[in-house]
Amino acid sequence: MLFSKFKSYFFCFLFLLISLISSAQSKEECDSIINIAVQEIFQKEDYASAINRLNEIKNIASKKRFQRQHFLAENNLGAAYYNMLDYGNAITHYLKAYEVAIENGDAMDEMTVLNNIAIVYVKDENAEKAKEYFEKSLLIAKKLQLPEKIALYASNLSKLNLEQGDTEKAKEFIQLTLKHPVKNPAVRLNAFSTQNKLLFQHQLFDSVIKVSNSALKESQKYQLHESASEFEYLIAKAYYEKGNYTKANEIVEQALNNAANDFYKLDLYELKSLLALKTNKINIIYATKDSLVAINNRINTNKNKEILVNSQLKFELAASNHELEINKEKTANQQLLYTISIVFLLIISLITIWAFYKRNEASKQKHILAEQNLKITDLELAQEKQKTELLDQELKEKELRNQLEKEKLKEKELQLKQEVAQSNKQLSDKILFQNTRNELIENIIAKVSDLPQIKKDSQLYKSINHLKLHLKEDTKWEEFTSNFENVNNEFILKLKKKHPNLNANDIRFLSFIYLNLSYKEIASLLNISPESCRKRKERVTKKMELSSGKSLFEYLSSL
Repeated sequence: MLFSKFKSYFFCFLFLLISLISSAQSKEECDSIINIAVQEIFQKEDYASAINRLNEIKNIASKKRFQRQHFLAENNLGAAYYNMLDYGNAITHYLKAYEVAIENGDAMDEMTVLNNIAIVYVKDENAEKAKEYFEKSLLIAKKLQLPEKIALYASNLSKLNLEQGDTEKAKEFIQLTLKHPVKNPAVRLNAFSTQNKLLFQHQLFDSVIKVSNSALKESQKYQLHESASEFEYLIAKAYYEKGNYTKANEIVEQALNNAANDFYKLDLYELKSLLALKTNKINIIYATKDSLVAINNRINTNKNKEILVNSQLKFELAASNHELEINKEKTANQQLLYTISIVFLLIISLITIWAFYKRNEASKQKHILAEQNLKITDLELAQEKQKTELLDQELKEKELRNQLEKEKLKEKELQLKQEVAQSNKQLSDKILFQNTRNELIENIIAKVSDLPQIKKDSQLYKSINHLKLHLKEDTKWEEFTSNFENVNNEFILKLKKKHPNLNANDIRFLSFIYLNLSYKEIASLLNISPESCRKRKERVTKKMELSSGKSLFEYLSSL
């Protein structure tokens, strides 16, 4: 009996131990994949791969309640979309990261994601909101006594105030940044950038050039491309203000080649336009304006304003809910204090009951009124909680409906692809069958033609030769073309749109390649040699201006 109990306890302990080890390994694997995704975002710029990895980790972490990994996945998804200039999706994922941080009660994570949100507001040109969330981040950093973070957020606020024209505030935050020891070169360089802009406002152009050149070398050393672009722009602008247009133009060309993103290119092209105007180079002015229009169009295309606004509203709601939770905690503490005070008063009343009977009666009446007020307050709180739960339920139902609609669309798309693939298979089989049949008939005709009795009969021999010519005639191409276009209409339209210089024969040849027919099969269908077929492929590839190393079949399949 005792051994049996010990055995059951041992197996329970063993199962618990295995579960804990498995969970730990899963967390380690999640951390490893997150690190790979971070490298893909900030070093390789392979955003598609990083987003796929992080979405996978997000789903795993959400199911297994790996809160830290869930936060990191959402926060880095926001970073990936931010670097792609897709601010709508960036703020959506930062919002989710913020909700996870609040749920975990992690002030460090809350501070980090608030700063990220503020940066997105900066890019969206909402300076007031950006300032609000930078200040919240700075307040948390001060509470946690984190010198590096204090310096970073103070530096951000300094730059923002400078852009708004508040020079005094900018100086105040720069001083706060420089008061704290900073090891992170990005934070230090950000402070130097703002300091240089203040020097620029005071027209100390030689100082700007000297400090910016030193900061530029440090930016390049640590591969901080955005900082490098900013310092190159400041150097070029300083030379421009000094009237050294040749040197300014040289720096602008260098900066355009190294520009971190389109926003820096906008400033550089505008400066290049001013330089061209000063040197009367009209052709450069027109070319620069065209480049500015192209960059602005590219930036506006990447911005999804509708998603951004909705996400901002969701974030504001989440922030309000967070403030409400804080107020609820304060209210709970006040209620506890009030309850303790009432108990204390009751004890005093009981002690003095014999001497102050009338006062005791009055105290009881007050107590009854206080209880009624507390009940009313509790009822109001319960109603507010019920309203909040109803709103949450409506949001969940809406998200579920959207998910179901997305799944239906995916199923329809997959079904359509399968139908097209099946139709192409049938069309390919039909063509190959017809070709095989024609080859068989040709072989039979060739053997019959060689018979002596056939050669003697000139009329019969002439009819057989006529039959040969008939087999080589292009009698089925129209039917093939019609069937192929019906099944692959979208492919044909894309091919013609992308390569308008292709003729009908080229398109027919590419259709065979798209159906994955071999050169031998295509050569047989077109009554040419395999070598001629390969030469035609080279000619068409050159006509389409495709690189020699790229597979023609893979290219056509990707259209």
